[in-house]
Amino acid sequence: MGVVLLMILVGVIVATILVNVGLRNWVARQSRTEARLLSPETHTVGYVVPEGQDPAVLMAAVTSAGFEAIVDTSGRAERVLIACDDSDRPRVRSVLEDVHRTGFDGAAMRVEHVVFDDE
Repeated sequence: MGVVLLMILVGVIVATILVNVGLRNWVARQSRTEARLLSPETHTVGYVVPEGQDPAVLMAAVTSAGFEAIVDTSGRAERVLIACDDSDRPRVRSVLEDVHRTGFDGAAMRVEHVVFDDE
């Protein structure tokens, strides 16, 4: 019985260490991405998240389309900041316009035309 408890304890400790290392690596990657996207050298477009919209849905859409993105809350409004060249703006706009949106209350939201914050 004592050996089984010791094995369980060791397993829990190893699992805890692995989770902590994984989370630390994920946070470090996120920090590097945020620093890169907030750098003046990186060309980005910003999209102000409509009131009641979850920015995670927008982030998932642009990320799955191959773009790096972060949620930027440094300004007056929450926005998704997306790394892209000028030639990719129409593609990013299309991705954001095609996102099926529901507000926090579950009501359907439709955005006809995405406008970036520098337009």
